[in-house]
Amino acid sequence: MKKIFISLICLISLPAFAQQKMVRNPSQVTSYTSGFSQKSLGFNTGFTKGAINLGVTFDSARETGALGGYFFLQTEKKENTTISVYNTMAFGGHVHLGIFNQNDWSFTVRPGFGIAMVKDIPTTTGKSDETLIGPSLRWSFTRKISGGQEIGFEKVDFWNLFNTNANSPIETSYIAFVFRMPI
Repeated sequence: MKKIFISLICLISLPAFAQQKMVRNPSQVTSYTSGFSQKSLGFNTGFTKGAINLGVTFDSARETGALGGYFFLQTEKKENTTISVYNTMAFGGHVHLGIFNQNDWSFTVRPGFGIAMVKDIPTTTGKSDETLIGPSLRWSFTRKISGGQEIGFEKVDFWNLFNTNANSPIETSYIAFVFRMPI
């Protein structure tokens, strides 16, 4: 619940982080933005306790408030006969919030909402495959390289809000290497 509260506070306080975009032509009106107006496609790869995580993200623009989407796949990891990392596939939408963008470095937050399909999670009656609906949150720190491409790291969290079959809310979290490019 604390993470959802913190996410909402970040979303509400977003105008405080807007940066003035410098305009060289004085006849143009100064605009406030946190990035570039171009679509981007991101590729994520990482590991959670030995399980492979792969993901793709899309942003309709690199400006604050731009809409986008994500797809995420996590493989299963067993230790002896116990599942330590669940096989998960998730997809949904998010809002791009540029918090910091200066000197080729950027910090962005992407709160969203989506669906996650998790295999063999513990339930009140044993184990079953469950479809979970809930919020997601992506935090990324990237550095711009040539051609508008970016490399960096990203942390992703998914939460379960509505499925009561699970013994506790399922939270999937991973840190990944991210590569973004304009399209």
